[in-house]
Amino acid sequence: YTVIVDSGGPTLTVTSPAEGAEFATSTGRITLSATASDSSGVAAVEFWVDGKLLVRDTSAPYSATWNVRK
Repeated sequence: YTVIVDSGGPTLTVTSPAEGAEFATSTGRITLSATASDSSGVAAVEFWVDGKLLVRDTSAPYSATWNVRK
C-alpha cells in the first residue's frame, strides 16, 4: 500500500471585505467571503468575530453574513 502524507497546510484567502476596509455600525449587514483549498480537501471554513463563532460553512463558496448594527 501507499501512504500519502499531506505535508502542506491549507490556504485561505479572505475575499470580502477587503483588507483595511472600514464601515459604520449603521451599515447593517456585511458579507464575509473566503476561498480555501487543501490538497486533501476542505471540510469547512469558520468565520469568527471577536472570539465568537459566527458561521461554519461546509461548502464553497464560503461566506457569512455579519450584522454589524449595534
